[in-house]
Amino acid sequence: MALTGPPVLINTFAISCGFGILMLSQVPANARLGMLVVLGLVDCLIASLLLLPVLLHRWPFRDTLSVERSRSQQINPAVAGRK
Repeated sequence: MALTGPPVLINTFAISCGFGILMLSQVPANARLGMLVVLGLVDCLIASLLLLPVLLHRWPFRDTLSVERSRSQQINPAVAGRK
């Protein structure tokens, strides 16, 4: 989180500023679109920084090291006959 948090925050800020310019538009549809996009980006930022780490921490990952060991212990029949 300490490694990926600041770039995600900076990216969200930059993109939000870009779409936020649409809120200054004289066309009401463009102004509303800018507001909705900025709100959507902020919601995604909150979900990425708060919700996603919790979900990934609770996700039942298999131990990749044990999977690698089991694969290396399997004998290839074509290779086993050459010994």
